Amino acid sequence: MLYLFTIMKCSHFYLFFYLPDTISLARAQEDYNAPDCRFINVKKGQQIYIYSKLVKENEAGEFWAGSVYGDHQTEMGIVGYFPSSLVKEQRVYQEATKEVLTTDIDFFCE
Repeated sequence: MLYLFTIMKCSHFYLFFYLPDTISLARAQEDYNAPDCRFINVKKGQQIYIYSKLVKENEAGEFWAGSVYGDHQTEMGIVGYFPSSLVKEQRVYQEATKEVLTTDIDFFCE
């Protein structure tokens, strides 16, 4: 199984993403401007490779983690979160099979 390990600089901290294979492929239905370093900018029509899905708790929104590739398929984009409501899944490669608990520090950003 192929794994990605991405380091993303966020202020003076580094966010580490250890991600499994792509679980699905989606297309952005509208633009999204990232509010901080944990999120990615998405443009309408871009394909997004989905690596994980955060299930909403209470009334919180549902966010997915993924990346948008650059102009060339070999250029991996930055990995980050975006609202799942902005995209439409086109292809599901694997169903969610593992639940991982998170804490507030998992989403810390200055």
